[in-house]
Amino acid sequence: MKLERVVGFSKIDEHIRDKVSIRQARKLWERGVPINNSPAEQYLVNTRHIPQDVARKLDVRSLKGPIGIPYFDKNHPYDDYLVSPVLDLDHQLIGVQLIQIDKQGNKAKNVNDEDYYCKKYIGAHHPAREGSAAIICFSNDANEVYVAEGIETAASIASIRNIAERHTVLASLSVNKLTTTLEFIKTHFPPDAKVVLLKDHDSEGSIANKEFEHAREAYLQAGYQVVVKEPVAEGDDWNDVLTHQGVEALELEFGSTATNNASLSDGSDNDNDGSLQLFIEHFKNIYGGLLSSESYSEKKKLLAVSFSVLAQLKNELNAIDDEQDIGVQIRTIDQTQYAMVVVSTLLSELTGQQLSSWRPKNNNFAMVYKELCRLEREMDDALREDDAFKSESKELKGHLYLAYHRATMACHACISALHPETIKDVKIQTYHANRLKRIDEEIIFLQKTNRPTKKDSGEVTELYQLICNLKQEKKFHREALQKLQLQWKYPGKLSLAGKRHNPYVVYYNAFINEARIHFDSGVFNRQEIRKILEKKYKTMRSQLQAEHRKKIEAARQRCLIEMRKMIAPLTVQMDKLAQIASAEQFLLTKQRAEAGISEFERNYLLAMENLQDNPWLQKRLQLWINQLHAFKMVSPCVYFYPEETPEINAVSILDEDSDEEGTLSDLTESILSEQFGSPCEINFPEVASQPDWLSSHSPGSATMKYIANLCGIAFNELDERLYLTIIDFSERLALNLYKSFEVIEPGKNGNRQEFDGLVLRNRQLTIIERKSNDGTGPGLLQRNFCQNKILSKEDYLRKKIIDKIVELPTSEQYQYIVIAEPGREYPSWYSPEFNEQIRENLLCSAKWLVIKALQDMHLELNLNRPQFYTGNDCEGLFFNQGLIRSGVTVRFSRKEKGNEDCAHKRMETVVLQRTEKRDKDGLAYVICGSGGM
Repeated sequence: MKLERVVGFSKIDEHIRDKVSIRQARKLWERGVPINNSPAEQYLVNTRHIPQDVARKLDVRSLKGPIGIPYFDKNHPYDDYLVSPVLDLDHQLIGVQLIQIDKQGNKAKNVNDEDYYCKKYIGAHHPAREGSAAIICFSNDANEVYVAEGIETAASIASIRNIAERHTVLASLSVNKLTTTLEFIKTHFPPDAKVVLLKDHDSEGSIANKEFEHAREAYLQAGYQVVVKEPVAEGDDWNDVLTHQGVEALELEFGSTATNNASLSDGSDNDNDGSLQLFIEHFKNIYGGLLSSESYSEKKKLLAVSFSVLAQLKNELNAIDDEQDIGVQIRTIDQTQYAMVVVSTLLSELTGQQLSSWRPKNNNFAMVYKELCRLEREMDDALREDDAFKSESKELKGHLYLAYHRATMACHACISALHPETIKDVKIQTYHANRLKRIDEEIIFLQKTNRPTKKDSGEVTELYQLICNLKQEKKFHREALQKLQLQWKYPGKLSLAGKRHNPYVVYYNAFINEARIHFDSGVFNRQEIRKILEKKYKTMRSQLQAEHRKKIEAARQRCLIEMRKMIAPLTVQMDKLAQIASAEQFLLTKQRAEAGISEFERNYLLAMENLQDNPWLQKRLQLWINQLHAFKMVSPCVYFYPEETPEINAVSILDEDSDEEGTLSDLTESILSEQFGSPCEINFPEVASQPDWLSSHSPGSATMKYIANLCGIAFNELDERLYLTIIDFSERLALNLYKSFEVIEPGKNGNRQEFDGLVLRNRQLTIIERKSNDGTGPGLLQRNFCQNKILSKEDYLRKKIIDKIVELPTSEQYQYIVIAEPGREYPSWYSPEFNEQIRENLLCSAKWLVIKALQDMHLELNLNRPQFYTGNDCEGLFFNQGLIRSGVTVRFSRKEKGNEDCAHKRMETVVLQRTEKRDKDGLAYVICGSGGM
């Protein structure tokens, strides 16, 4: 099992890791002291030339090491730091920026590492909401803010007293983090505030310039008045200007540089009565409540993810079987335990309960698993192949390869050191040794052939004499070989490693002895010796690997036995943790429901009411709230004002329910009508007469003609049974069309968009959007909810997906409209003449209605009527008639038809009643021509 495949686990793991990093950052910040008379002050004042009185007012601290970060702690003798706080959207410290310096305030270096970087961020890397900034100095002024790429640049601009005393100065920590700082600015400064971006003068076309331009566009899109301040000289930042020229020159150049700002428009006329301060206070109250709601949302989501992760882990445990590789099973257990520790840590944080980082208490498993890990490490070490060995290493690994490598080098050195005469002597020795071996073989052969004696015949005497000669020759070769061996000595580099019995010595001596055997045989070719030793190495490595694998397999079997004892307690603990997560979710939901609308929603309604006499500030507050995209719970308070164009029209409001009977009849008749130009029609000549059975029904003549055309028969040839079959099937199809349909985008993506259904209202095809509207809230919250639904449909229409479909040939258009087809288990009374072609024609007719409805959209929002509904709740709703051509209606239901299940069941009841009536009354049916609301 791989934990990265467990959906949601990475989110939990990142959350826990961020919490640990945040705690570390906060401890470092708390350890920090004011910079007065510290190396940190010297860094700012002497190295960066920030005026001392300004530096001491900056929101930075001095820190003395060690700080528990090996990267810094090992870099001796540097142990002083400048610390800057990094805040998130909640204005909480989530990290610190550290700059390592020496006693004199200079940046730290590392003589052994040219790439050593003395700056480091410690803190959260995966916050719940993207957005952070390093605070250099903070002001209550919400109309203007200065944003630098780095801390030093920000501190330099804070040296301009008019700025530091009146405005907030922030640092993003890098140019590519400017957009992250934008999210922080959105929570502290209204959209029309002035943002001064303090740019470094990088070379034209550089990556930094492109990153900056991207950020500038983002600030402009967010509605801020952007001013760009850049030093005159290329390659300079504002600290370079301060360092080289001083504060006065900095102020002069800063004030004279081109601004590249958007046109500035201040609302000074609206600020004279003090309402601006009220406006700021209202936003703070709304924002404070929003943070509380976000905390609830994030907590609930983490609980849901925890519950899901536990379920997946349990499935992984249950999937373990004997067929799996033992290593896979052990890893599954081990990773499951780790994941449970992470989940229990999270649940402890979310619930406030002291849940221990639990692991099953199985000492035997711990022991055998530890032994297994040790054996696996030993095998890896023993079989390691690495040329980068150090002879002085105290813990040699890869003894076999090291011995092979060094023995090969020793043999090569030995061959290089041998004198040609020595090699000649060795070859002579080889000759004597080989001849001695052959003499022994010849004597044995002759002795087996016959046993000679002195008294035998002359032939025997000759054989006896031959053996004596061989023995004499043997004596000669033995004496010559002994004499040469006394003179021969191996060079020192080919001596044995000693009598110690550690693995390296044993392996090395084995290779040297192998080499000596071949040297004694006269083999002095480097390549041949290497091949001989390589063959020996491979043989020994295979043997060594087999020995280790045998030990590991035995340990794995012991581990598997103990491991299986752990599955049951692991599963029990998972169930306990899942119950805790589920109970906490239930409690949160209950508390939320009892509270009604949230605190930030109440504060929003109050603010809008208090500012209703000042539309400019009211709109400004609304636009500010709209900017808080990073917050998941803000949507109830989001409202986008209409553009002042002729295409903007007001939405119609209906405080009444629609009639299911009429709705079904109208939609069924639409499927069977030529009114909407269905391409399935077939033209037949007019027939004056009509069937006799028609007198018991009252369909329109156009409907009857269309039904006959669907069947490919003349009007007077249509029988009652087939007619009623088509009517019943069309009602079932109308029911499915009323419930929902999907539109597929042509092209490779094939994205799908689901719509809640289609009806006919006052002879106008109308697309339905159902929302239960539970907990939406009163007044402007109701308006915002409805408006956001309308805007989402307009966003879909802007993609012009329906235009892409209509451009296709008619026969291809239908494949991009998806409607649930009625089942093929027809009632017994269905006409046998109802065939696949008729069925397909009816489906195409229904899909054609969808296409026509999308081309000339009329949208109806069906909402459950709120408990405290007033007619003014939806004032201000609008739509763009250039997109939704036929209008938008909001219908409030007292029958809970904003709820999909409820609306569907009510319509299903109508269809069922009609079908039962046909069965009971002998297939009697009357098409209702009256339109339903």
